[in-house]
Order: sequence, then structure tokens, then C-alpha cells
Amino acid sequence: MRSQIIYDASNFSGPIAIDTLTFFNSVEDDADTFGGPFTITLSTTSAPIGGPSATFADNVGADAQLFAVFAPGVGFPIPMPSFSVTGTPFNYDPAHGNLLLDITSPNSLLSGFIDENGLGTFAVSRVFSLDASAEECGEPKVCVESHRGPVTQFGGSPPPVPEPGTLTLVGIGLCGAAVARRRRR
Repeated sequence: MRSQIIYDASNFSGPIAIDTLTFFNSVEDDADTFGGPFTITLSTTSAPIGGPSATFADNVGADAQLFAVFAPGVGFPIPMPSFSVTGTPFNYDPAHGNLLLDITSPNSLLSGFIDENGLGTFAVSRVFSLDASAEECGEPKVCVESHRGPVTQFGGSPPPVPEPGTLTLVGIGLCGAAVARRRRR
């Protein structure tokens, strides 16, 4: 099973080092339990909101990064009203495209168990696959929805500012030495 959710870059005010994903669950339903394990990957994507490709690989950006493997276990109840997954920080810059959240699991689909938002503004899209016994979406068992996705909060901070490189420091030093030498003449 696989689910890809695309979040519109305009939802983000600027670059962020995403280190926490929080999913919301406001509906109490004893039948909704986790399976897993879930592999969560983040990347930028050129796939547009309202038009993700049904071919998963076409949506994944070149900067794809494993965020976390989340394995609550079979029968683990979904916490209310929310649960968070922390992972390896992903430096997301909305200037480079939309954000892609890619979730895979051999057993179950995480997004089927958490709150969803159907936004008329197309701020989120998703594509997901179901098992062979599913009655949805026709053949192949891949569904594309241009207006629905899980209610998700992205936690993090602005990405760290890179330190000046060694070559830059050497270059500045050489320029300074040249200026000092000129002044002595």
C-alpha cells in the first residue's frame, strides 16, 4: 500500500527544516487501528496540486529523503486527538516546488485512519494504492484525488544557515593579503 500527499508550496511561509509530522484524529472509532510498519519519505515535487500522476515515481523529487519508519504494531489504537512522528530533518524550501509526503506500508494505509480535509482551494492532493481486494478506483488499484488529504501539521524550524566554505575563507584571506601588500607599496 502506498499513499502520496502533495501540499501546495504556498501553504508554507518560507524554508523549514521539518522534523515532526503531526496527524489529527477527531473521530473515535474502535475499528480504526494501526498496522504498519510505515515508511515515510519527504521530497519536493513538480507535480501540481489537482493533478498528481498515478505513477508514483513521477511525483517523487530528486531530493527524496527517508524521514522515518513508524511501526506502532497491529491493533495499536489511533491516539486522539493527534499523534506525532519525529524523524530525520528534511530541509524544505517552497521555492523549489510543492512538498510530497510519501507513505508506504506492506499492511495498511495510514491516511485511511486519520482526519482528512477536502479543500475546495486545491491546497492538497493525493494519490494512493489499495490492495487487490479493494473495490475502489478501478484498475489498476490506484486512486487520484485532487482535493483531499490528511490534516497534517509540519513541525520544525528554519533550516540552519550554512557556514562559509573553506575556499571562501581562503579567498577572503588572499584578497586581504593582496590589499595589505598594495598599501605597503
